[in-house]
Amino acid sequence: MRIEAQLATNLQALVLYDNEPDAIDAWAGAFAEYFKNAVTGMVLNVPILADAIDGLAKPAMVGGMVGLSTLGAQAIQNGISLFWAQMIASPPLFFPAATLIVMAPGVTGIEAALQPIFDLNKNEEADKNTAMQRIAQVIHAQNAGGTATFPGVPNPIVETIL
Repeated sequence: MRIEAQLATNLQALVLYDNEPDAIDAWAGAFAEYFKNAVTGMVLNVPILADAIDGLAKPAMVGGMVGLSTLGAQAIQNGISLFWAQMIASPPLFFPAATLIVMAPGVTGIEAALQPIFDLNKNEEADKNTAMQRIAQVIHAQNAGGTATFPGVPNPIVETIL
């Protein structure tokens, strides 16, 4: 399954929660599972380490998404930004031998890209599968393009993530 489709599948599987903490945990879990399929580019093709996702990045995302029920797209951007911040802080914990991780440039624009999709889904009264597919496409597009740098001779190797 393509990684973009994995996120849609994960989001479509979410149930509706009547409390914010469970909803946040479910969203962060869906994103974490999607990101566990991340690898660096074609040269080294290094897989991400799932333990770091579960132990560091997902909890950071959960903390960043407080207010999801009122902040919506902003809370999702906050959570994903903190997810990336954990990778930036400890590159080798996420990709063995990585010396630098750079966040995907689109992460800072998630809220702006996602809010029109939320509005479209609401205005069209989109079914859950359609709504989550649209949301997943935006989130994936905004997360593509981060990089991990690895030692290389004579120059470091910079690989794209996702």
